[in-house]
Amino acid sequence: MRYALKLTSRQRVVRFIQTFWSEFHYAPTVQEVANGLGLGSRNAAIYHIRALRALGTVEWTEGDNRTIKLKEVKPWRIGTTNLQK
Repeated sequence: MRYALKLTSRQRVVRFIQTFWSEFHYAPTVQEVANGLGLGSRNAAIYHIRALRALGTVEWTEGDNRTIKLKEVKPWRIGTTNLQK
């Protein structure tokens, strides 16, 4: 039996930021996060980034470009994965 891990929205945001940093060596903008994840609006990305900041997963200076930085990522701080058959 095979199980696929389904990432939570927060985990997808963290993974996107990690990948963006790895590829470009600088932080993504909020708009790049929204576009990269296929979110309907910039505000949806802001919602997720604020939630991650409140959990202490990211540092972000709202209103400044390219200031999203990951702190040490702890799995229990970004949500749990769901197993699907």
